[in-house]
Amino acid sequence: MEGLERIHQQICQEAETEAAAIREAALQSQAAALREAQAQADELYENALAESRAKQQRAESQLRAELNMTERRTLLGTKQMWIHKVFAAALKQLAAREESVKIADYLTMLENPDFLSECRANANVVPVIELAANDAALLPALRAELPFKAEIKADRKDFTAGLTVTVGQVHFNYTYEEDMRRREAEFIGTVGAKLFPGKD
Repeated sequence: MEGLERIHQQICQEAETEAAAIREAALQSQAAALREAQAQADELYENALAESRAKQQRAESQLRAELNMTERRTLLGTKQMWIHKVFAAALKQLAAREESVKIADYLTMLENPDFLSECRANANVVPVIELAANDAALLPALRAELPFKAEIKADRKDFTAGLTVTVGQVHFNYTYEEDMRRREAEFIGTVGAKLFPGKD
């Protein structure tokens, strides 16, 4: 009987040891699974956080760019108004110059190579020179100094100074208004290029 009892105890002891080993292995496996799950959860959280920060940075950058663009557009609009006022004042000063200065300027305009070339190509056509109505007093002196035959009149009211010339069907605009308009557009274009580099 004692032998059977010892065998029974030994079997129970082995079973208990084996059960403990199984429990330990299960606990270790469970702990490993928990650690892996936690690591995955941590990784997902970090990725989501990084993506959220990236989206926020992109949104902030876009907002800054939009604000900057609005500021530049506002600045360009202000500069355009200022530039227009400056050129409008310059136009008034040019139109108010002394008659002798204006006559010399008009004669220089009539030396334009394009105009002279057109005159040579249409030698039988008399050019028509038109001045502003307020330049009527310049007609006698301008006629006297013209180096070629032309019809001259001063009755235009759509510009204040300068002149236009027509040779047949070809029209040349040498008015001060046209000159100031072109210069103003070029100046505004230069300012715009500095405020919006890389844009047409």
